Amino acid sequence: MNEQTQTTHRPLVAMEQSGKLPPKHLRVPPPEAAEYLGIKPRTLKKWRHERRIGFYRLGHVAVVFDVRDLDAFLARHRVEAI
Repeated sequence: MNEQTQTTHRPLVAMEQSGKLPPKHLRVPPPEAAEYLGIKPRTLKKWRHERRIGFYRLGHVAVVFDVRDLDAFLARHRVEAI
């Protein structure tokens, strides 16, 4: 697979490599959401089933995550320094 094809299917990776932050309205599929959070896709799927993180279900199969929801999840789990 060439680099252009990889970046087409992985917009967050392409944005990160170009130095741009993702727009706040961007919705991403589970593999990219897991990468954004720094966790494994399987963990994200578990959290989704436990309703620990917000998501959108599009039809019967497709699931996407809003970057704002991912940021809010990270903010809720931030541990303050002493």
